Amino acid sequence: MDNTFPGYDTLKSKFETHGLGFAIPEKKSVFIDLEEVANDNLTNHHITFIESHEVAHINLKHSGSFNKQQEAEADYVGILLCKKLKEKQAVKIGIENFRSRNGVSFKKYHSNNYKNVKNIL
Repeated sequence: MDNTFPGYDTLKSKFETHGLGFAIPEKKSVFIDLEEVANDNLTNHHITFIESHEVAHINLKHSGSFNKQQEAEADYVGILLCKKLKEKQAVKIGIENFRSRNGVSFKKYHSNNYKNVKNIL
């Protein structure tokens, strides 16, 4: 959504708190701030990764305020979802940003966590 969407001003504070996107898992809804995406000159591949990250929160049944562990899980599952959909550039974006966002490499996180999420994919 962007500033032409009715209700954008109401949701703007959520974007300020949660970043470029957020999910409401109990409503299976994803919102992406396309206004900021455009301002940051991000590509459709970035949008695909953001969307997959938010869908991952829903698939993982995260609720309430998200914490660092949930964010790492959503990044990880988001990357795996992009890989499943053959969205190579979105996978690359997720992996390139994984360490800075989560404090651990994607490779190490994958070796420790794949068994916990493989049934979600």
